[in-house]
Amino acid sequence: MGLTNNDIFKKLRVIQEKLINNTPRFKREFYKKIDWDFRVNAIIGPRGVGKTTLMLQRIIDIKEGLYFSCDDITVVDYGLLKLVYELHVEQGVNLLCIDEIHKYSNWTQEIKNISDSFPDLKVILSGSSSIDILNSTYDLSRRILVYHLNTLSFREFLLFKYNLK
Repeated sequence: MGLTNNDIFKKLRVIQEKLINNTPRFKREFYKKIDWDFRVNAIIGPRGVGKTTLMLQRIIDIKEGLYFSCDDITVVDYGLLKLVYELHVEQGVNLLCIDEIHKYSNWTQEIKNISDSFPDLKVILSGSSSIDILNSTYDLSRRILVYHLNTLSFREFLLFKYNLK
């Protein structure tokens, strides 16, 4: 027997809460460079540089939104477009933070459909530095602001680890 919609939403919220409870409050300078008012932002970069942390920090700051990862089998089975519809239209979520977008097949078409269908929804995507949003089959170049997140600079490391400025 499969999960009901309410089970799925509850699971996503439980996962998000656990992640938020372990999210560092230290914010990188990069956080200030993102145009959070733009409808669809994509943060790309290598594993472990803080893409997920930035998304969770945004949810913490504005006290709304929902985080989920596209490498979660529940998301894959349910379907991205259907999940976004349910969360936004039925549940009233206005910010979705979608992690590991590159692991979802046909993600470019579904993100285009989401962007075109829900003009009042804000989306933050994260993915591998190898994803090529601008040259995808579906024209995402004017729909998405792409940010490349690199590893901590030495200055950021000193601030994060030792609170040295």
